[in-house]
Amino acid sequence: SGLDALAARASADDWVLVHDAARCGITAALIESLIERVRRDPIGGLLAVPLDDTVKRAATAAAASGDVTVAQTVDRRGLWRAQTPQMFRYRLLADALAAARTRGTTTTDESSAMESAGHRVVLVPGSARNFKVTTGDDVAMMDLLLRGQGPAPLKPEAL
Repeated sequence: SGLDALAARASADDWVLVHDAARCGITAALIESLIERVRRDPIGGLLAVPLDDTVKRAATAAAASGDVTVAQTVDRRGLWRAQTPQMFRYRLLADALAAARTRGTTTTDESSAMESAGHRVVLVPGSARNFKVTTGDDVAMMDLLLRGQGPAPLKPEAL
């Protein structure tokens, strides 16, 4: 809907930044870093953080006890957690999202729509403080950050 609202004002090559309001730990330094890195790219990119946790895939069927069990440990090399904002050229993004809807392709973010359209998307290092607030634990953690009791925001020179 946001892109539709821009249709009469945006040119094809204008940049748009799409931000998930559930990520209230964003900083000006992170946004500046994204813009600086991506503005010379013909397609665009997103903030992301490399995975450092061990990742487990759950078995599809629960054990007789009802417990969920591990089916596999996933190799985390090369895996990143997507963040927002994500920055893309207006027309490319609008077309990629429309094509995904037409194909019935599930897209969980703008980057996945761009990827499904065959575009190469740049990963720009984000920050753990830019996490998505979706659970009660997340709310408590963000509360600590916003009260200044968590890690300090990154300065642009630290990125």
